[in-house]
Amino acid sequence: MSRVPKKRAIFKGYQPRQLKTKFGPTFFALPRLKCQPCGRLFQLNSGCLADLKALAEANISPGLKQVAIDCAAAWPYRPAQQSIQRLIGVAISHEQIRQLCLQEAVKVKAQEQANFQQADEQALAETVEVLVEEKPRPKKPPQIEPSERV
Repeated sequence: MSRVPKKRAIFKGYQPRQLKTKFGPTFFALPRLKCQPCGRLFQLNSGCLADLKALAEANISPGLKQVAIDCAAAWPYRPAQQSIQRLIGVAISHEQIRQLCLQEAVKVKAQEQANFQQADEQALAETVEVLVEEKPRPKKPPQIEPSERV
C-alpha cells in the first residue's frame, strides 16, 4: 500500500485587500489557507506575496506615507487630510496621518541621537588629543596696578 501524504493546509478562498498609493487605491485579493491540525486561517507569505508583507502593518504605500507626512508638516492633520483627498483622491483619516507622523518622529529621533552621539564622541576625542598635545604655559606672577589717588 502506498501512503498518500495528508495535506496540512487547504485553500479557503481569498481575503480582499486595499493598498492606498499616491496614485489612488489598488484592490487585490490575498489567498487564505486553513491549517488542518489547528484550524487556524493564514495567508501565504512566500513567493511574490512576500513583498506584500508590509500590508500586515498598514494599507498605505511608502510613497503615500511620505506625501501624508509632508502635508502634515505643512498643515494641521485635518487640512492635510482634505488636501490629500482633493489632490490625489485617496481617503486617509487625519488620525492615520497623525500615527504616521508619530512613527516617523520616533525614527528621526533615533537617527538624530545616533548622529549626536557619533559627533559627541568625535568632539571628545579631538579635545583629548588637543589637551594631551598642548604644552603647559608658564605661569606669570599677577600684575598689581597702582591705584589712582583722588
